[in-house]
Order: sequence, then structure tokens, then C-alpha cells
Amino acid sequence: MLRDISAKIDQESLSRLQAKVKALLYANEPKFSEYRAELEVGWYVANLVDSLLIEPLARRDGNTDLSNQAKSPDFAFDLVDTVYLLTFRLIRFRPNRVPRFRRET
Repeated sequence: MLRDISAKIDQESLSRLQAKVKALLYANEPKFSEYRAELEVGWYVANLVDSLLIEPLARRDGNTDLSNQAKSPDFAFDLVDTVYLLTFRLIRFRPNRVPRFRRET
């Protein structure tokens, strides 16, 4: 997974990827699941595009502190002369609290 992602990113994104992996290694739930799922989404996207940016709108000063990130989409990529910004959000439900959706008749 990390090899596939790192093959598609630039040096600036590489430092952010390293920070995400480090955070993943030391995280407890629920942050562990959030970081892991975000990397899995990045892996999936990296396999479909030519290049990928991680935290594309984050500060350009090399800040990799994940607890104090800029408001930035998680990933950016180009397709057919258009830049797409992708934000990932993991939503958790307790097993007995999953919302029930009513069917309209």
C-alpha cells in the first residue's frame, strides 16, 4: 500500500505521508481506524491516477503536525485537465445505534 502511494506523490506529500504513517503506528482507537481508512482510500486512488497530492492545501512550510492540520482536502489529483479535491470522512455508529431508514410507501 505505502509503496503504491509513495510512487505517485511528490516530496512535499511524502513528508505528510510519513507523518500519517507515524501517527498510525502510535494511535489508539478511534484515530487508528481513521488514519488507516484514510490511507486505504489514498491507496485506492493512487492506483487509478498518474499523480496524487496529500493534504494539497496545507501550509507549505513543511508542517506535518497532524493534530494541527490546515483545513485541507485529504487528496488531490488531475483527470482530463481538471483538478479534483477529495476529502475523506469516517463516520462511526455504535452497533446498537445504527440509524434505521424508513421506507416510504
